[in-house]
Amino acid sequence: MDHKPALQTPDGKLVEWREVPIEDISMVLKTHLPVCWNCYIAQSFRKDHPDLVTYRPWRQSTPGDADGLSESRHT
Repeated sequence: MDHKPALQTPDGKLVEWREVPIEDISMVLKTHLPVCWNCYIAQSFRKDHPDLVTYRPWRQSTPGDADGLSESRHT
């Protein structure tokens, strides 16, 4: 129960539920996107400590190839 979902504001800022005043809940539910706790933690860390993060873009893997390299690159 400690890992509650977070929210993403329309301008991309991440906020925890506890930061939302109760009187703004209706507006927030209409304008913000839900974010899982793991994503919130990862994105917050990336924003707060960009010097400690290495960006590695996702590579599409080919069917049957565990590391994403095409068969022609293995030979």
